[in-house]
Amino acid sequence: MQVDASGTPFPGNALKGEAVLRDSSNSDVSKYNAVAILASGAVSDDNKIQLNNTPDTSDGEANSCYANLYLNHFAAGTSDPVIEAINPDSCTGGDCPIDTELTMVPCSEDLENLIFPSVTVQFLITNEFENTLSFSTTVQCWFNESLLTLGSATGNSPFSAAMLGSTAAFTSIRPVAEDGGVIAVAEEIHKNDTAVTANAAWDLQAEGDFVSGRFLPKTRYDAALEENGVPVVDTIVIPEGF
Repeated sequence: MQVDASGTPFPGNALKGEAVLRDSSNSDVSKYNAVAILASGAVSDDNKIQLNNTPDTSDGEANSCYANLYLNHFAAGTSDPVIEAINPDSCTGGDCPIDTELTMVPCSEDLENLIFPSVTVQFLITNEFENTLSFSTTVQCWFNESLLTLGSATGNSPFSAAMLGSTAAFTSIRPVAEDGGVIAVAEEIHKNDTAVTANAAWDLQAEGDFVSGRFLPKTRYDAALEENGVPVVDTIVIPEGF
């Protein structure tokens, strides 16, 4: 969040963030733009950044979460066409699969007060021939799962190449409005026949009507708390297991 010299948040909208993911050996790196929430008005002095601005109102502190998220992806488990073209003898029979991991967090999550609401998320998956499959799941606190296993409790995942019948798909992700929204990022994982991986991460496209919720964390810079004259952030304690 952007603050003035006293540590008070204000809607400057001049910040850009990036996240860098590295594996334990630093042999592979992926990076994506931070998910940004547009500030729309002055912040009230209640130690919260409210995500309560909608198209129908103009007096909120920041934009609410979007109603629709969009993910373009390969069918989970489909063979990588680039690696297969370079080394066709070693990448037959699905030996060089592509998978995508999806990470989602509820916008109404409250880390300061350890409140972790559930959000029902609905997926509409469209393959290259405009055939569609639907699926839903629940997001609470922190969701991270491979598309290859997502929804596969009763058989093949609806995101898999076997179920989709094509090598690529377009998925619309819509949280149930009464539950609040989610923010999401994806990471695509490519493997060769010796299981060497290369990853690429990105934040999902978003649009549509807004739904209510607070962006995490709701704690803001508090000018009343200082160390050596510099405003500090209130302490947030995350419980074990989250």
